[in-house]
Amino acid sequence: MPVAQAAKVRDSLTVLPKVRREARTWRKAATSYRTAADTAQAAYVRQVAATANVQLALREETIEATRYEVSAKKWKGKAQRRGFWSWLG
Repeated sequence: MPVAQAAKVRDSLTVLPKVRREARTWRKAATSYRTAADTAQAAYVRQVAATANVQLALREETIEATRYEVSAKKWKGKAQRRGFWSWLG
């Protein structure tokens, strides 16, 4: 093996552990980022579901309030008619 090639091999062997450490660090960082992204995505999905549930509850509450108002107006009308007829009588 020529001296120049042996020197390249020796340099490669001395640098190889550093490269492996850096690759391991990058792999760990990528795994951490992936985990964080998955967690954020799950939280987003839960938030969207919660928002949809709140909107549904508000819509149902609005419908119920409208029904109550209609019923109250009906009973108020009946009470006013009774009052009028009582006043006449």
